Amino acid sequence: MKQKKLFSLLLALALALSLLPDRALAAPADSSITTYFTLVGDTAHGENGPVHIYKQDGGAGRTWITHESVRVPAGTSAFTVFDKVLAEHGISYEEKSASYIFSLTSAGVTLSGDTNGQNCGWLYLVNGVSPTVGLRDYTLSDGDELVVYYTDDYTQETGSGGMGGTDTPSVSLPFTDVPTDSWYYENAAFCYTNGILKGSSSTQFSPESAMSRAMFATALYRLAGSPVVSGGTAFADVPSGSWYADAVAWASQNGLVKGSDAAHFAPETALTREQAATLLYRCAQFKKWDVSIGEDTNILSYTDAESISEHAVSAMQWACGSGVLHGSGNRLSPNSPVSRAQAAALLQRFSALAK
Repeated sequence: MKQKKLFSLLLALALALSLLPDRALAAPADSSITTYFTLVGDTAHGENGPVHIYKQDGGAGRTWITHESVRVPAGTSAFTVFDKVLAEHGISYEEKSASYIFSLTSAGVTLSGDTNGQNCGWLYLVNGVSPTVGLRDYTLSDGDELVVYYTDDYTQETGSGGMGGTDTPSVSLPFTDVPTDSWYYENAAFCYTNGILKGSSSTQFSPESAMSRAMFATALYRLAGSPVVSGGTAFADVPSGSWYADAVAWASQNGLVKGSDAAHFAPETALTREQAATLLYRCAQFKKWDVSIGEDTNILSYTDAESISEHAVSAMQWACGSGVLHGSGNRLSPNSPVSRAQAAALLQRFSALAK
């Protein structure tokens, strides 16, 4: 009888426990993160209006969205947060190519890459630092501060700190002509510290000098690890033993470069923007990267798109779509020479695609 009562008691206890909330299974760990989003706009004042530099004024009086908390899944890109918050506020945008935000429209005001002068446009910071990749390729972490802002002169912004501060570069360069607040400092520092580009002398980087075809071929060769080269080239103007001989031979043997004609490479000729895009495009193919991303980019919105050489169209589409090449306002300037500063930027953006 006692055993029967004990059994009934245990059965009742088991039944009662079965009716309680199941706490035996631990709740899955929260995989969400909290980020913060700020949007700094401007007024449409044209070329002759007040010049607003975010690094200098911190967006004072121009904030469209202030420090908004955004809860998103871990692994979310900066672009996803950007798109989510703007949709919630009824702000539309135009993305001309992957990560290239050309214009935003809020409350009837549209600000684009050609509204307030030649160098105006939209940029972004994460924790006060300018990332080297586009919005779509930057993965946010818990607590990150994302600031998207409009500037009237982007050349004075790259490397700037958040809210008017200045990000102190971690690399000290020996060049007296590369100011720490220049738009290309981070690009030059990346190329210099990784042995991709050297100075024109021990103290000069010559950022505004034209990048020659030999220099760019050499940079790509160094980027590839300076592999051992067997044999030379058929180019009469690439003498054996020249500082660029191995680089041009490697690039030629692997289909990256072609000559100005069958017998000449024209090593000292200034590299154009479409030539740089073509070399990087071929290098991406050589590395077996997926170049389909960006190949279908519509570049006809640029006013000078029809001046791109037929053989370079796919390369320019890929370069714009992948974020390697940026237009200036509504122009791509395919036949303009590439400066050493611009080449450093192209090479760093290209390197970021491998990550």
